[in-house]
Amino acid sequence: MPDPNLKLATVFESDDPVAFNLAKSVLEDAGIEFAVTVAALTGYGFSPIVNPVSKIEVAETSAERAIELIQGTQQAADSGERENDQPTE
Repeated sequence: MPDPNLKLATVFESDDPVAFNLAKSVLEDAGIEFAVTVAALTGYGFSPIVNPVSKIEVAETSAERAIELIQGTQQAADSGERENDQPTE
């Protein structure tokens, strides 16, 4: 049974399913427990089916570490994309 006094912190949110699954994977590999919520953007013609905004929440005590892991993975992915964009000689 979950702790009713547990405070959660949002550590990641995105409508990009690839980035979202990568963030989840990093937390799973690190053994950090998390909860996922999905909400649609409203007022802009977005559909909850087409453009859901997914959030990852962790216990406040794990938030700093979770953010570090996710940001590190995102930075590595971004630098990999930049390397692939460079012309080959």
